[in-house]
Amino acid sequence: MGVTKCVLQGLPSKPHPIKVETFVNALSSLAISGGVDSMALAVLCSLMKNALTRTDAYRELPDHFPLKVDFKAFVVDHGVRDGSSHEAEAVANVLEERGISTQVLKIEWPGGNSPKELSNFESLARKYRYQALGQACLSSGINSLLVAHHQDDQAEGVLMRLINGHRKVGLGGMKNESGIPECDGIHGVYESGNHEYLVHTPNGKSIHRSTKFSLENERSQAQLLVETGGVRIYRPLLGMSKESLIATCEFEWMEWFEDHTNKDPSLTTRNAIRHISTLTERIVAKCEARNFETRSGKLSVRFPDLSTFPFPPGTTEKEKTFIAAKVIRRFTDLVTPAQSVAISALHKSVQWIFPELFQNPDMRRPSAFTIGGVQFDSVVRFTSTISPLKPTWVLSREVPKASPLSDHLQTLIPPSKFDLWSPWFLYDRRFWICLNNRTENTLLIRLLQPSDIAQIRDKHPKVMQKLENTLKRLAPGKIRWSLPVILWKGAHEAEDTVVALPTLDWNCMPVKGLLKWKIRYKKIYTEGMSECINKLAQGQVL
Repeated sequence: MGVTKCVLQGLPSKPHPIKVETFVNALSSLAISGGVDSMALAVLCSLMKNALTRTDAYRELPDHFPLKVDFKAFVVDHGVRDGSSHEAEAVANVLEERGISTQVLKIEWPGGNSPKELSNFESLARKYRYQALGQACLSSGINSLLVAHHQDDQAEGVLMRLINGHRKVGLGGMKNESGIPECDGIHGVYESGNHEYLVHTPNGKSIHRSTKFSLENERSQAQLLVETGGVRIYRPLLGMSKESLIATCEFEWMEWFEDHTNKDPSLTTRNAIRHISTLTERIVAKCEARNFETRSGKLSVRFPDLSTFPFPPGTTEKEKTFIAAKVIRRFTDLVTPAQSVAISALHKSVQWIFPELFQNPDMRRPSAFTIGGVQFDSVVRFTSTISPLKPTWVLSREVPKASPLSDHLQTLIPPSKFDLWSPWFLYDRRFWICLNNRTENTLLIRLLQPSDIAQIRDKHPKVMQKLENTLKRLAPGKIRWSLPVILWKGAHEAEDTVVALPTLDWNCMPVKGLLKWKIRYKKIYTEGMSECINKLAQGQVL
């Protein structure tokens, strides 16, 4: 018997098609802690369960074959704190009221010591929690477990791996789907237990052949069957923020339960990281951000004086620097042409913006500097002493120094056929633009240059004063050189001709209707910032 044939004998004979019946009466499990994250997951699943009733899409199924998606929740009681059992039952009652069958899983800790006194408490709690969930799924005949990991958890996980020294591949985030962790060796839970298609029933002839040659050649025996199955973890909320989950629970009147141990930064590394995130958001809320101009990407912000900020006792200068850098990045991400600004690139800016955090601050602080593609300009120059009155910083896109401009800052748009719009494209990683070019010329989009202003002044003197006033108001000084401009592409060596400044809604086309555009500012994360910034992020016109 050939080697390939021997191997294939132990595998499922062929892939089996997925049928609608596979999802009928499907039962998935939910890992519920009682916190706002998992309770948001629970209420969303409850709403989906109620919404997925029999619809037109499934009328081809027979009447006795109802479509039903259901969920079973598992609430893990770690037994770490007083009242945990009572709280677990309270969580279960809330879920039952929402139509979700719930089972409380009690973790039995080995030995007589208090779990919190164990040096590896966090890792053990995770291990026992997932093993309890896996065993519960196995007992209930469930192979899918939904957990409430979200954007903030993803960031915490990456940060923890950084702290633990991981690099490159080790810094990969959580996947939307994966096998259940911490259950290696538990049959039916870890990558095993699905015997639906693995029924080995040799016919009489094969039995006779196997018996005949078993003593002559061991390799003639049929190959072992290969395991499939196991419990899979699904993370449907990875793209959602913590704030959106809170808003969901509030909107749906879904109760949640706070675990005070999650607020103790000394208990676990993850709690410490959460504490850093909380401190970051508290400082961000104290920042006076205003005059955010999406037409030019300009932002004014006054950072608070942190000399009196209530950092927890024992917070080191290094930790304060890290937190302050995260605060600064929240604002640089609003205007940078980069995908994001690395925390490591912001450490020097912390010394210049928050000198009060350092025992020996550098008194030679610049009134202007550039970091991560963002230009910082202080409205009030520094004095020789640290003043409690912090300066206001104007943040804008750094003006490129390269001449000519890099290729990624120059976009060509050919004439449109049949009055069609171009696809949306992200220009300079700041502006989403869509064009309808009905001219006979190819259009060029790049950043505004001094020669363009000179050309406008020469060819359109009557509108120049009005345009100049607009530039002074929306893009003063060098900020104007970060504005996108649309030009007719000159043939051969001919000069390119300025035709529009799309973010300012200004154009000098000789014939109306030949050029149309749609333009939007990039998506920005402004939760926790001042109200005016939040309204802009939500698309409200101020």
